[in-house]
Amino acid sequence: NTPLNGVDERLPNTIATNVKKFCISHDIRLEHDIKAPLLRKNDSFLMRHLNHTEITKYEQYTVNKCQIYLKILTLADMTTGDGSRILQSTWEGKRQQTNLRNYDWPTQGEPTKNDWIIWRRVLAKTVCNNMRQLITPLKQWTHQLHRTWWYDNNNDRIYFWKID
Repeated sequence: NTPLNGVDERLPNTIATNVKKFCISHDIRLEHDIKAPLLRKNDSFLMRHLNHTEITKYEQYTVNKCQIYLKILTLADMTTGDGSRILQSTWEGKRQQTNLRNYDWPTQGEPTKNDWIIWRRVLAKTVCNNMRQLITPLKQWTHQLHRTWWYDNNNDRIYFWKID
């Protein structure tokens, strides 16, 4: 058992990997009760898709940086209301005005133009095509959010969130 299970050591020089290394070298065990639920059927944590053999460590590091900047944790955080596509704003590296999760996010400076090129390339290799269409569309919502309305500016539509 190592502290911070789930922290991927393959991502170089991140806060989480450095904390994990420090804890291991000093025999410290950290525990937490942070819960980050998947919000929809077929939802998944974005970083789980990066265990792809074609994705380099540098690309993983870059995607992690972009993800933190955008305040995205899972695919549901970055898709259209119908769950079929990556939001245009997310694809382009623009933060959403509102966020699905009420978390205190770490500060992350704005990624570079090249980082956003890598972001789009990796997304297109792992979760969607070049037209932003998800490989596996998301289905119905499974968790209550802090908002019940969702505006999709790409389609100029408002969606109402409801669990049946």
